[in-house]
Amino acid sequence: DKLRADAFVPKPTEFVIFFDSDAILVRPLLYEDLFDKRWRARLPYRVYRNTSLDHERAWRNSTAAAIGIHPEALEFSFMARLGQMYPTWVFLSLRTALVRRQQVQSLRDYVELCASQQRMFSEFEVL
Repeated sequence: DKLRADAFVPKPTEFVIFFDSDAILVRPLLYEDLFDKRWRARLPYRVYRNTSLDHERAWRNSTAAAIGIHPEALEFSFMARLGQMYPTWVFLSLRTALVRRQQVQSLRDYVELCASQQRMFSEFEVL
């Protein structure tokens, strides 16, 4: 569960980076790949351009519903490439916000609610 990554790393881990099991690094991973010059994590994204595509619209709508905004207000998609890195503090903050926003008892309840309503949910998009 990506949104619980902070529970699986030792303290005082500051960042968590995600790669799929089938991802291949073709060169060494460099500091500059992960951080900008001000020590901020680089977060790859792309602008939603073609919302006439079913998959674009579906991800945009489900993410907007999760965070409580209108889909048109959501400008960026964060499923741009693997190697996504986040500060560890963001996971608890996001879980707390989703539970409050969706008025459920836990993140698991929200994911199960999405499944029961056949709605999509992407951890990377809401992160």
